[in-house]
Amino acid sequence: NELLSVYRRHKPKMSTGQQVVTIPEHLKKPLRTFGADSELLQIVKDFPTCLTLVEPPSKSLAEKCKQIYMDHCFCFDETGELFVQKVLEYAASYQTKPLILHGTPGCGKSHRANVLALMMGLPYERADIPLVTFGTGLSGEGGSYKNASMGIVAKGMYATKSCNYLLNSEELDKEAHLEGRPSFSDQFLKILDQDATRFRDNRLGFEIDASHIVYVFTANDKTKISTPMLDRCDVIELLPPSKMEIEGIVRGAVIPNAIKKTLSGSE
Repeated sequence: NELLSVYRRHKPKMSTGQQVVTIPEHLKKPLRTFGADSELLQIVKDFPTCLTLVEPPSKSLAEKCKQIYMDHCFCFDETGELFVQKVLEYAASYQTKPLILHGTPGCGKSHRANVLALMMGLPYERADIPLVTFGTGLSGEGGSYKNASMGIVAKGMYATKSCNYLLNSEELDKEAHLEGRPSFSDQFLKILDQDATRFRDNRLGFEIDASHIVYVFTANDKTKISTPMLDRCDVIELLPPSKMEIEGIVRGAVIPNAIKKTLSGSE
């Protein structure tokens, strides 16, 4: 009876946003199927059901995003222009094509993925693809497994408390191919090619709407990414910073941080 009352008290989180995930009624009744799995009960109770609201597309939003990009990247380049287009596209429909950022190590791929989340006004979550491939993958593990866990899609929702967030998946070109197990790309393409609004996480045991998540992948070597994956994503090459960009980083970040540390007395 106590467990049943927990389910009945469940209300959508972030009620100001559009609800896109529904906790199925059948999970509220046959509680004996969960046994004493209190962790799963808590996950279902706290699982988000609504979208994080984003600002409607407008000229002022474009200008705001441009300023955010300049404040964090210290210039406004071609990538910044593409990011603004991405933001406006997402603001109009809450959906956008997955993005692949590739370039040499240290060119700022992960940093720009974080900046894009700031521009969109979305929570940010990060995952290392090689670890995901060896771990729970995108869909998680069934509850019959000991220490079963959600996949990174649902785990990101749970961590950010939002049904739409930016998932930055790192090192797409280093994904492992395990015998008898689909690669990360194969798993992800299955989400894209099927109905993402009915994505099933094995740990949760019910379908969730994964169509509003912003997927950003990073890679050092574009040639090691499968052609089907490249075809279904927008691909941006990030070049090493120019002399002007390096000067901007020094003026905008290195020097202010050094002054701040000096004034605070830290080494």
